[in-house]
Amino acid sequence: MSLQRASRSDPPGLSAAQGRVAKVVLLGDFGSGKSSLYQRLTLGESGGVRALLYDTCSMEQFNRSLTHGYYRGAACVILVADASNLHSVRSLDHWNVDAGCYAPHASKILVFTKSDSEVADKNLISWEFESYQARLGCYRSAVVSSKTGRGIDQLLEKIAESCQHRRALDLQQQHQSLVNGGLMPISLGVEEAGAQSNEKFFELPDFDTLKSSCCQG
Repeated sequence: MSLQRASRSDPPGLSAAQGRVAKVVLLGDFGSGKSSLYQRLTLGESGGVRALLYDTCSMEQFNRSLTHGYYRGAACVILVADASNLHSVRSLDHWNVDAGCYAPHASKILVFTKSDSEVADKNLISWEFESYQARLGCYRSAVVSSKTGRGIDQLLEKIAESCQHRRALDLQQQHQSLVNGGLMPISLGVEEAGAQSNEKFFELPDFDTLKSSCCQG
């Protein structure tokens, strides 16, 4: 995937992908690598579906409970932990509870950062990574290094798959609501008037190019 600097001048919600926008939020302790990951992910413009990525801007350093508005409308939640820091990993339980309360329908991805460090490599080998992923209810996971770029392209694909899965469920729910005589709005859209300091648009691989088999769960 070719990474180029993404433009922030485009009107929110408008893109070559017919205005489909997915909200993606980052969760994790202060120092877990969220901001570096945020910068890495928003470097690219791959010509797919637009996503609006939210970073906490270190708010969690002062208050571990983020506002409801941070989660509202999220299609995907990325649980971030520093693979070289056991406390950072253990804190994911707290953030997972928050995600379950405020974004219960969002797809979740577990991401271990700072994989370029020797400590992280040893930790990742010794931990039962897959069982931890299952315990948090994350159907997708990634090990990345924002410093070297390792795993970033694969993570972008997994975010796209997660948003595709969420979108499919929203369409399914809307259809069922119409069948029952009601109307349920699709929650994948973003209502905010424009990107704030902790928000950036970035491009994902097009939903329609992803195999449906990747989107189970």
